[in-house]
Amino acid sequence: MVDVENRQLKQQLSAAQQNSINWQTRYRNLQNKVQPYLDAMRHAPERVRNFFENLLAQKPERTADAPSKASPQKNAEL
Repeated sequence: MVDVENRQLKQQLSAAQQNSINWQTRYRNLQNKVQPYLDAMRHAPERVRNFFENLLAQKPERTADAPSKASPQKNAEL
């Protein structure tokens, strides 16, 4: 009875350790991907913030233009 319980606990421990290694690897990969952004934020936070604010502010304008461009094509097809 105790041997079975010990074996199950060892399996759970092994699975938890493997899961921990997997998450550590994912974290390191994500950190490597975003490192340039983190560096930029550290060196020039105001410029980076302004860049993204301008980028996000332009996005709705582009989507607003898209339907008007699609309308003449639909009219030409009809």
